[in-house]
Amino acid sequence: MNRQERRAAQKAGGAAALRVPAAAPSGSAAMLAELGVEVHRHHLSGRLDEAESLCRRILTIDQGQVTTWHRLGIIAHQRQRHEEAVELIGKAIALNGREASAHFNIALAYVALGRQEAAATHYARAAALKPDYAEAHMNLGIILKGEGKLDEALSRYRQALAARPDYAEAHSNHGVALAVLGRLDEAVACYLRALSLKPQASDTHNNLGVALKQQGRLDEAVAHFGEALALKPDYAEAHVNLASALLAKADPFEALRHVLAALALNETVETKALFVRCVSNMRLASASDEIRQLIVRALVEPWERPRLLSTIGASLVKLDPVIADCLKRSCEAWPARLGASELFGEQGLAALSSDALLLALLAAAPICDIELERLLTAARFALLEIAVDATACAAADSGTLDFASALAQQCWVNEYVFDATDDELRLGQLLRQAVGEDLEHGYAVPPLAVAVAASYAPLHKFAGAAVLLERTVPACLDALLTQQLREPMEECSYAQAMPRLTGVEDGVSLLVQQQYEENPYPRWVRAAPAPRVVRVTDFMRQSYPLRPLDAFAKPDALDILVAGCGTGQHSIESARRFAGTRLLAVDLSLASLSYAQRKTREFGLTNIDYAQADILKLGGIGRSFDIIESSGVLHHLADPMAGWRVLVSLLRPGGLMRLGFYSEIARGSIVAARGFIADRGYGRSAHDIRRCRQELIASTDPVLFELRRMRDFYTTSDCRDLLFHVQEHRLTLPMIKAALAELGLDFLGFEIEEASLARFRARFPEKEALGDLDLWHVFETENPDTFAAMYQFWTQKSEAAPSVAG
Repeated sequence: MNRQERRAAQKAGGAAALRVPAAAPSGSAAMLAELGVEVHRHHLSGRLDEAESLCRRILTIDQGQVTTWHRLGIIAHQRQRHEEAVELIGKAIALNGREASAHFNIALAYVALGRQEAAATHYARAAALKPDYAEAHMNLGIILKGEGKLDEALSRYRQALAARPDYAEAHSNHGVALAVLGRLDEAVACYLRALSLKPQASDTHNNLGVALKQQGRLDEAVAHFGEALALKPDYAEAHVNLASALLAKADPFEALRHVLAALALNETVETKALFVRCVSNMRLASASDEIRQLIVRALVEPWERPRLLSTIGASLVKLDPVIADCLKRSCEAWPARLGASELFGEQGLAALSSDALLLALLAAAPICDIELERLLTAARFALLEIAVDATACAAADSGTLDFASALAQQCWVNEYVFDATDDELRLGQLLRQAVGEDLEHGYAVPPLAVAVAASYAPLHKFAGAAVLLERTVPACLDALLTQQLREPMEECSYAQAMPRLTGVEDGVSLLVQQQYEENPYPRWVRAAPAPRVVRVTDFMRQSYPLRPLDAFAKPDALDILVAGCGTGQHSIESARRFAGTRLLAVDLSLASLSYAQRKTREFGLTNIDYAQADILKLGGIGRSFDIIESSGVLHHLADPMAGWRVLVSLLRPGGLMRLGFYSEIARGSIVAARGFIADRGYGRSAHDIRRCRQELIASTDPVLFELRRMRDFYTTSDCRDLLFHVQEHRLTLPMIKAALAELGLDFLGFEIEEASLARFRARFPEKEALGDLDLWHVFETENPDTFAAMYQFWTQKSEAAPSVAG
C-alpha cells in the first residue's frame, strides 16, 4: 500500500470509525445509557481523555458492552496504540461478530500494524455484512492491488462505486489499478471523474500526471503535476514526477530544480537516482556548494552508477581557479611533461589534494574528460619525480599522499590507460623495483612511494607487496591496499573454485574468452543502490504500459539466466531489484566471473550462482528459465543467431528475454575508428591501446572526434571492447524484426532515454507505434544517435512459439 492509498484508507476510516451503534438502554441499564451518551459527545468533540475514561468506567460496571469495547478500540487506534486497538475491537467482535463497522475499524488497525492479510479478512467480512459499505470495498481493493490481485481489486472498486457513485477516492484508486494494468485511457477517465468530484485532490492530479506521461502527453502531465504542487507545495512525489516529465522534455535544468526540492523534503532512492539522471550530462559554468556536495555524496554513497557522474564531476573540478591554471599549463605543454613546480605552482598540489569532489571521483569512476585526463597524467609524472627523490618524498605532506592514493585508485579503475612516455615508464619501473626490494627485505617504505608506484602498475604484481597488509598504514593507503591487494587475492580464490558448466571450444569463443581474461569488463567500483524490490510483472507493466504482456505462469520464484554476465554489475542489479528470483549468471571469462563473485559477496547476495560456460553449449545443461538476459553478448559470437536460438530454446513459454545488440546505423564513428586502427596496424595490447588512444585524441577528423563523448573510451577494457574487439556484428532493426518472427518472440519495448522516447512519440503519436519496429527504423534513420549505446529491448516468448533448434 503506497502513501496515497494509506491516506485514502485513513480518510475512509475517519468517517466510518465513528459509526458505532448507539447503546440501547434496557431497564436498569439507564445509567449506562446515560454514560454512553456522554462518551459519544466527548468522542465527537475530540476529547479523547474524557471519552476513554468514561468507557473504562462503563466496562467496570458491565463487561458485555459491545459498543463500549468498540469505541475504546477506536480511541486506541486514534492514539496510535494499534495493538491495543486490535485487542479491544476484537473483544467487541467476540461479543457480536455481525457489526460491519467493528470489522472495518479492526481492519484499519491491522493496516496500521502492516498486517495486510488480517485487514483484508475483516474488510471482506464488513462488506459481506453490509454490501453497500463503499469504504470497506475500496480499502479491500487497495490491499488486493498491493498484492498484485488487480482483477479482484477492480471488482472491489466497482462495488464501492456502485454503492457511492460520487466517491472520489474510489474513482482515483480505480484509476491506479487500471494504470498498473496498462489501461491508461480508462485510468485517465477515472482520474478526471475523481477530479470533477474533488478538484482539490493533489494525489489525483499527481496520478493523472503519471498516466498522461506514460501516454506521452507530456505538456498535460506537467500541467497536472503543477496543479498538485499548487495545492500542496511540499508534495515530494509530485516534485519527482514533474522533474521526470521535464527531463523527458529535455529540460534538465528545470527538472533539477524540482529534484532539489524533493530531496529537501524526502531523500528516497528514486529521488537520488533522478538527481543523477538530471545532472549526468551537464557541463556547468558555475555551481553552488549544495550541488557539489550532493555530487560528492552521490559518488561516495552512491546514488547511481558513479560513472554517470563523470561528466558533471569533471566540469565542476575544472571550475576551481587554481586547478584551472594547472590544467591550462598541462594542456599547453602536452605531450611534454612538466616538473612539479612548473605544473603545480605554489598552490596547485594543495588544491588538488583538498578537492573533495576530485578525490571522490578519482576513487569511484573513470575520468571521462580529455583535459582533466591530461592534467592527471602530468600530475602522476610530477608525483613520480617527487617519489624517486628521497628528500622530496620524505617532505611530502598528508594531503599529497591523499591525492597520490586517489590517483592510484583512478589508474586501477581505468586500467592504466593514461599515456606514459618511455622515460616515464622506465622511471616508474625503477620505483616499482625499489619498493618491491625494500618490502622483500622488510624495510620501511614511504607511503607516497607505494601510492605513486601503484599508479603505474597494480600492487598485487609487486614482489613482497603482501607484507604491506601486515603493517599499519594511513587510511588512504589502506583503501589502496584493499583495491589492489586484498580484492585481487580474494578473486584468485574464487577463480579456483568456479564451477565449469560447459567447455569452451569454438574458435571465436576462445578468442573472446582470452580478451576478457586479460581485461575483465567492465571494471566497476560501486553499484547503484538497491532499488525498491518489485515483482517482474509489475516492473514490466510499469516500464511498458502500452504493450500487451501475458502474465507469468509463476508469480514468484522465477529462474533467471544472465548469459554473458561479465563482471556482474547487471546480474547484481537484477538480483536486488526483482522479488523472489534465482539467478544463474554465466560467462566465458574466469577473471570476470571472479570479479562478479567478489562483488556479489560484498553485497551479501545469496540468490546468484556463477559458472563458466559458452552460450553455444548451454542447450545441454538440462535447465529452462523464466527470464533470460543477454545484453551486449550475442553480437560477439561468430554467428549471433546460433547463440540466440540456443537461448530461446532455454526460455519457457511466456518467458521474458532482455537483449542488447550493436546498431549498424549508430556505430559509424566506431566503424571508422576500427578502420583507422587496422590501417595503422595497432594490436590489442594495453600498450597499443594507450598509443592508439592518443592518436585518436589528437585527430581532427570530426567522425573520430565523436569518440571523446563515449564513456567507454576512457578505460583500457572499455576501449578494447569498444574499438579492438576480436569479433563484432552490428544489426539493424529490420534484421531484429525478422529474427523475432523466426524465433517466436514478441517485441515489448526498448530501454531508452525518456527524451528520445518523447521525440519518437511526437513523430509517431499513435499508441501502437511504440511496438512497431518499422517505425522505429524510420526514426533511427532520421536520428542516427538514438541507439548509440545499443539496441536494448525486452521480448516475450509466445506460448505457441515455433520449435527452435539449439
